[in-house]
Amino acid sequence: MLTSLNSIEDAARLADTVAAHMPLKLADKQSVLEMSDVNERLEYLMAMMESDRSATGREANS
Repeated sequence: MLTSLNSIEDAARLADTVAAHMPLKLADKQSVLEMSDVNERLEYLMAMMESDRSATGREANS
């Protein structure tokens, strides 16, 4: 997957590809696809990744 992400040069396509492979609810994935601003989509995905990472860290420390 990382190899295919490295070859994507279009930010909108990158956001769509990342969203498709993230463990998000279908409604959340659809929300990402409906965002017209690419920066907003990428920021949303980054926030989701950070949230997931924080949750995973809390689970590991329990």
